[in-house]
Amino acid sequence: MLRHCGTLICVVLQGRHLTRKRTHDTQDPVAEVRIDGTRLRTLPDRRGGSAPLWDEQMQFEIVDNGTSPHTLELVCYATDKEPDYIGRTAIDLTPALTQRQYDRWLSLTHHGQCTGQVYVELTYYPLPQPLVIASPASTPPTPSHQHTPHDTMAADDAAQALASPSRDRGHSIPAPTHTSSPPPAPPRTRPPHTSIPTPPKSSPRFVAPIPGTP
Repeated sequence: MLRHCGTLICVVLQGRHLTRKRTHDTQDPVAEVRIDGTRLRTLPDRRGGSAPLWDEQMQFEIVDNGTSPHTLELVCYATDKEPDYIGRTAIDLTPALTQRQYDRWLSLTHHGQCTGQVYVELTYYPLPQPLVIASPASTPPTPSHQHTPHDTMAADDAAQALASPSRDRGHSIPAPTHTSSPPPAPPRTRPPHTSIPTPPKSSPRFVAPIPGTP
């Protein structure tokens, strides 16, 4: 499975001591870079001779296939019209992809002989790695309040005191630390003083004597 890893920027800057392939005509050197099957070529440096100056930037997408390492192959020609081959070189891109910067002279060879050098600048920009977010189920919930042994003992004592009223009341139940006191009761309004009316004295009743009694 192919996986896009990042982007490699290759700057082909200049060449030096290139072998002259044409003695009676000007030499217009061209450099070609090949990475993972992609080929990009510079414009010819007109009358560049043995010391051309290109200073061209190329962009390659790095794709990992999981098998072969990435390599860079550079080929230099004397002109873009006819295949006047000057030389080639190949390097492993692992240092450039690891260090993200790689600048140096690359030596060209042809039939085992050095045919010049080309200076390249490599800069690698890897893709950002996706963030790994932990699942909420994997994180245990944090209790809002952790009960200490002291809180547990105080709660047990309060429960026992409420359940057993005949026990010693000298052991007071600890009051809550954060309770609001009730508002003061309003003053009672006493009813106005009223006197109980005294019933009027009744006059003595006259009892008639029974006849025959002294």
